[in-house]
Amino acid sequence: MLVSVSDVKSDGAPWQESTIQVVERSDPINRNPTVHWRGEQTPTSESRVPGRDIDSESFCRLIHQAHGQQSTLQIIYDHEKLWQIQSRKGSLSRQKQKDKTLKDLLTDPSPHITLKEQRILAVTLAHAALHCSDGPWLGEDWSKEHITFFSNDSSTEPDMSRPFLKVRFEDDHQNADPTCGLFNLHSNPALLSLGILLLEIYLKEPIEAMWTDDDLIEGQPNENTKLTTALRCLQDAEGEVYEGYREAIQACLEYDTQDVGKGDLRHKVYTEIVWPLEQELYHGFKIKPEDLQLAPLGLPN
Repeated sequence: MLVSVSDVKSDGAPWQESTIQVVERSDPINRNPTVHWRGEQTPTSESRVPGRDIDSESFCRLIHQAHGQQSTLQIIYDHEKLWQIQSRKGSLSRQKQKDKTLKDLLTDPSPHITLKEQRILAVTLAHAALHCSDGPWLGEDWSKEHITFFSNDSSTEPDMSRPFLKVRFEDDHQNADPTCGLFNLHSNPALLSLGILLLEIYLKEPIEAMWTDDDLIEGQPNENTKLTTALRCLQDAEGEVYEGYREAIQACLEYDTQDVGKGDLRHKVYTEIVWPLEQELYHGFKIKPEDLQLAPLGLPN
């Protein structure tokens, strides 16, 4: 996680890298950041107290403290308390740099997005949709403007293997139009957004650039313009898109054509979207989710 830190003495807002590790109650606390899905052993008394209790402290103050020490803020949440553990070396080499969004990369022919980078990005975004759609991290209208990249140690070009999700924790529902979304033909905006993102990544072009007069009403987009455009473009690209990738996009766009209960949604997203993308990545480049520091979720039944 990167947090923008205001600094009146500088000419820009440097980025402060931090990690928040969420563990299950039955899991032993591990000082190396990871995601646990089920407990493997009974936690010891030492594992229950992994670091300093910061439950009542200001998160902003901790961020500024870490920034002042040029270190990363490491936090563990065990569903009861917040704990600060030992800092470690961050992965962002240059704190002061301007990020590039996926929209920037799709509208600018340089740098070139390789097929390998496309497949890695697709798997990473699919995992984000699977894990984050039920919380505040992933907005219903997430799009290419919310996916951002930074350069790594060895290059000034953006590191496509490590996308970041821009999040603003603001309540936008107070002044929302009560009819908003009721005319939308797709009932899961987060999955629709994922399908559009996957299509844009493959075609290397923003969805807005693919609009035709038939997708608009009096020259203006409506709630269903992106969906109708994406379905048309996917059909036009039939025979050119790899089958697993095409199936994943189609599953996102045609989510409402199947009767899916809430309990089955997570399984459906994994088996019909995440799994085919993982297979495309592995068969093409021998890369597994764990190679990208993504938690393996097991094989579908």
